[in-house]
Amino acid sequence: MATQRFTVAKVGGDAGRAVGERLRAWAALGDAERDAAVTAFALGLRANAHVPPVVSFCEWADLWLMGDTLRSLVEGSGGVYLVADRFSLGVCDDLDAVRRLPRDGWQYDEQAAFAARLREAADEWKLVVPDGVIVVVREVLGPSADDDEVRVSLAGVPGWLRGA
Repeated sequence: MATQRFTVAKVGGDAGRAVGERLRAWAALGDAERDAAVTAFALGLRANAHVPPVVSFCEWADLWLMGDTLRSLVEGSGGVYLVADRFSLGVCDDLDAVRRLPRDGWQYDEQAAFAARLREAADEWKLVVPDGVIVVVREVLGPSADDDEVRVSLAGVPGWLRGA
């Protein structure tokens, strides 16, 4: 488990198809080449989050969810999932499969919330952008916080906030 930043984006049209093709091609690359390609893509997606054909973009920090949840949701939707040094990257080509992800029955609330973000991305702009892909990026930022660390943090105001 890790503290991580998740990004879920919908990329439409020809660009979306290109993302899927590139990820499949990167799977065959050596580690160094694949890491460079995945890193460049993840940073490029964030830098262009506000520019179509990126029509949906959501990013959040998660202190707990395991990477295998991401992999199972992406692969369970018929997608491709790659692991690189800094980022893990997945693409779901089948928007209908993403829309059908279960709403209930998850073991943890974080899993249900993650699936909801995927469904939301699939539905956004669907009347104008009926096709495309859902891109998921996971960036590990550090170790997970345990329950006791979180409880202790609630008893005071952190230094970065006191100066604001």
